[in-house]
Amino acid sequence: MESKIENDYNTWVNILSSKIIAVLLSSLIVISFSLTGFSGLSVTPLLLDFTMDPGSSHSGTLEVQNTGSTPLIVQSQVRGFKTSLKGTAQFLSEETAKSYLYSGETLLKLEPAKVTLEGGESKKFTYELNYPKRPEPFGGRYVGALFQAAPANQENKETKGSSIEVATRVGTLILVRPGEEIVLEDEFQEYRVKPEITQVNARKVYEGRRLLVSTYLKNSGNIHIRKKEFTGTVTIQNPSGEAIEELKISPHNVLPDTEYALTELWKIPDDLKEEKETTYSVKVNISVKTPYGDSVKVEETAKVRI
Repeated sequence: MESKIENDYNTWVNILSSKIIAVLLSSLIVISFSLTGFSGLSVTPLLLDFTMDPGSSHSGTLEVQNTGSTPLIVQSQVRGFKTSLKGTAQFLSEETAKSYLYSGETLLKLEPAKVTLEGGESKKFTYELNYPKRPEPFGGRYVGALFQAAPANQENKETKGSSIEVATRVGTLILVRPGEEIVLEDEFQEYRVKPEITQVNARKVYEGRRLLVSTYLKNSGNIHIRKKEFTGTVTIQNPSGEAIEELKISPHNVLPDTEYALTELWKIPDDLKEEKETTYSVKVNISVKTPYGDSVKVEETAKVRI
């Protein structure tokens, strides 16, 4: 883990120095390939989070708009996804989806398959979501409704067998949580909420003016941890154990069988910077509410020289 933190260090500093990226990381928004407003295509909404009873279905619409002036051919796709350490969606091919047990690729139907949008024109795509009556394994499912676009003047190339240059791709992420427990093959299947802190790392950045605290939170349960169900603090303690600062952790959705790096910055007081370098404790506490009304709490402590 230590080598991974070293490799990611500069990336996290850049993330924390950019307000735009920080906003994107506050929710599950597709930033790996979507440039929405800048590339001429947008989709609304960006995120849907449902609780569905096993065996139930849900339908609705997604609005896709050509925000540019050039006509676009827009094709719809369905892909399961999981998330990276930075919270960005990683869409799975049909083959790789088999390795992520909570992929929801088979749950979603999306229509129409292809439309042409003139500049400024919008089109509503209909979706139908079907949660299985006997899901194996029991737990959440995660799927993306994707829309890829290419200039309409390339349509003739497609009919001639030439490849189409994709100008942009955007998507709506859909998170589904089961609404009730089930009995599967005479075995009771229930919610598992199991947050784990796998690593806490703290280091001075910005020429020693800030302390960067990175907490790697793993979700080993079977449903996603929602932002609204998740609180946490980072407490800076001096060598005598006295708390000198407490920071609130910015919550984030965390999917099952994924890990997310929570990052917080602390401005080191001038009086500490002027003193002799001393070892301080960084204590992280996280609490996640469960569907059963209780909370699961985890904590971890790291040492840092300030």
